[in-house]
Amino acid sequence: MLFKFALRNVFRNRKRSILTILAILVASIVVAVAMGWIDGMLNMMIDNYKKYQTGDLRITKVEFIKRERFLPVDELVENQENIFNNIRKIKGVKHIEERIKFGLILGYKETSKFAIGLAIDLKESILKPEEKLIEGNLEKDGLYLGVNLAKKLKIKTGDELLLATKTSEGGLNAIKLKVKGIFKYKVATLDNDFFILDLNEA
Repeated sequence: MLFKFALRNVFRNRKRSILTILAILVASIVVAVAMGWIDGMLNMMIDNYKKYQTGDLRITKVEFIKRERFLPVDELVENQENIFNNIRKIKGVKHIEERIKFGLILGYKETSKFAIGLAIDLKESILKPEEKLIEGNLEKDGLYLGVNLAKKLKIKTGDELLLATKTSEGGLNAIKLKVKGIFKYKVATLDNDFFILDLNEA
C-alpha cells in the first residue's frame, strides 16, 4: 500500500517530480565530479612530490634534515655504493638514484636570479631529462635550465652562465658553465626555478 501511495504521489504532479529528480541527478553529478577532481589533484601532487623531490624513501644525514631549508652541501651521504648495494637486496625495489640539491645565483650579462640546482645521473635518472628537452641535446656536461628560468635570464642554448655562491668565509666563488639545453616538465617549480646538471659536474 505504501508503494502504491508513493507511486500515485509521484505521478500526481509530474512537473514537481521531474524537477526533484533532475535536482538530485545534477547534485549527484556535481559531487561525483568534484570528488574525482580533488582526488586526482591530490594524487598528482603526491606523485609529483615523490618523483621530483623525495622518492618513496629518502636517505639523508640527520643534520641535513635540520638545515634542509638552507640546502646544505656539507652534509652529503658517504659510502653511497654500500648503501645502494644493501637496498638492492630488498625485494620490490625498482630504482635507486643519488641526487644533490643546492642553491646559488645564476648570472647572465646584467641579469641574475637565485636558482636551485638538481644534480642527477642524466642518463639513468627517473626524471628522464632527455624526454623533456625542448632545446639542445643531452650531454654529460653543462647545464639544463627550466623553460621559464631561461626566459627570466634571457638565455638560450649555447650561452655561458655564471654560477656564483658564497664561501664559508662570506666571500663569493663562481664558475662558468655552458647551457646545453632547456627543459619543460610542465611542473611550475621545476620550470621556474630549477636547473639540472650531471652529478660529476655538481
